[in-house]
Amino acid sequence: FTLLLEKSPKYRGVFLSLLVEVLNHSLTEEFLFSRLDYYQQMLTELDEPHEKYFDMLRKFMANRSHFLLEEIQEALQLSGPFDFTLSIPSDAEVLVDGHKYSRNYEGHYFTSTAVELQIPEDKKNKFSHWLLNGKKETGIRLQIELTKATQVSAVFENSIRYQ
Repeated sequence: FTLLLEKSPKYRGVFLSLLVEVLNHSLTEEFLFSRLDYYQQMLTELDEPHEKYFDMLRKFMANRSHFLLEEIQEALQLSGPFDFTLSIPSDAEVLVDGHKYSRNYEGHYFTSTAVELQIPEDKKNKFSHWLLNGKKETGIRLQIELTKATQVSAVFENSIRYQ
């Protein structure tokens, strides 16, 4: 595993892309806390609440992604991770790395892993532009390689409410 990461740029790129994908879109803080809530509720119903254990797990989960990202950055000598935030109006949708979001999004990326934004087909007619760190960008698709913390807003016609 480590030999492949060191010797194969292709393997390293695929590994890093998959890792960032999982941390940003699958094993999110929201998902992990929902699982903790579910299991804590089950144990409470069985009169085995284990509150101290769940408090410890919540503290661990709150710092999990930053800890993992810092470990990966150090082990693979990468630039980053850089925070990425996307503001989405409450009545709009944006695809982030192929995943549909209808609420604001936060993720973490390394310089070698780009974030890809796209407006879904059914929302194109109301889309106006992007604001990338305050600068206007046009086109329904935007791919960004982060070199610093980055903020993007998706601007739609007749939409001013952000969540």
